[in-house]
Amino acid sequence: MKDTFKQLAGLFSKSMTIALIAYPLLAAIDHFTEDSFGPFVQYKKLISTIWTFSSHHWEWIAVAVITMILSRGSLSLYAPLAQEIRHNLLEREMTRWLNTPYISPLHHLYMIHPPRWIKWSDKNPFRDTFYQFIVQAFRDVVYRRYDYTEFAPAGKRPTMGEVVPKKAWVNIAIYTLLGAVLLSVSFMGNGLNFFAGYYKFMIPVVIALFVRAAVIGLAIHDHANWSKIDQQLMDTFGQKELKTRWMELFPNQPRGKAILETWKNECTMRQDRDYQFRLTRRADVSSPNHYRQTPLNHAYDNPALPLCPFPAEQLPEWAENYQDMYVDRIGEHQQKQQNEIKELAKASGGKVVAFGQRKRKG
Repeated sequence: MKDTFKQLAGLFSKSMTIALIAYPLLAAIDHFTEDSFGPFVQYKKLISTIWTFSSHHWEWIAVAVITMILSRGSLSLYAPLAQEIRHNLLEREMTRWLNTPYISPLHHLYMIHPPRWIKWSDKNPFRDTFYQFIVQAFRDVVYRRYDYTEFAPAGKRPTMGEVVPKKAWVNIAIYTLLGAVLLSVSFMGNGLNFFAGYYKFMIPVVIALFVRAAVIGLAIHDHANWSKIDQQLMDTFGQKELKTRWMELFPNQPRGKAILETWKNECTMRQDRDYQFRLTRRADVSSPNHYRQTPLNHAYDNPALPLCPFPAEQLPEWAENYQDMYVDRIGEHQQKQQNEIKELAKASGGKVVAFGQRKRKG
């Protein structure tokens, strides 16, 4: 949408420039010809028609111009909010899986399918640091040995209300309420003929307020909605919450090699597009699937590029015993569950039956 505004502004600017240059040129030609110069006559008629129309409808023209100006500024609300929501969602998901031997499915998805740039951003999209954050979070944990205590994520997935900052909801309410108040004022002054007279100058403000609320709502819908993420998870893993052990992501494993290959390609692509953006000031945000990569002949100087996902080429010493540790932990966990069931049954006088036993009896 920002590009549309720029194109319209550029078209208007070029039209005005051509009109200003054309008048003296055509007037000079008309002056040196014996008869009236036809193009100049038509040009004056066109100018007269435009002037007549503008003088009769100047209010609506002003309303349209002001509306475009005010609404254009509303788009700047999208990118910062979308970025904050993406961070909140990923952080909460990583925390939910922290005490398990598994990587968060969302984190895993982002490691092999890096999230793309956010639209309507005024900044260089190839210096967005979200992918850097994703890889650094992976790097901090992949070789860390810790005592996990659970084999299922803690609680439910983060909801929209948990990942969207409160100020976003407040802003939606304020913008919507103010727009409704202005409509009410206009209605009380003109009845069903809302914007008669000078009330029509409320239109740009009302539209700008509703557009701001809509842009915030769109950012929430695009980045706090699990439906799109679930579709990606299903397409990639075949299920929404695949339990992938960290050891399966080591660089000597197929999935770890895929992560490493993705990182190399992503860094090359981001560096190349960042370089081209600095040269042309035009962002190539086309899908990487249709991007023809060429060998880089310049330095990797993009500060938003992440370090290698793996802190070292060699695996930690304890990695050889990871499988045994995992099996032991599962055994301990199952034994703990059985003991809890026995204690519960004992406390209830033997009336509690384990779910598995109840199912077999049925």
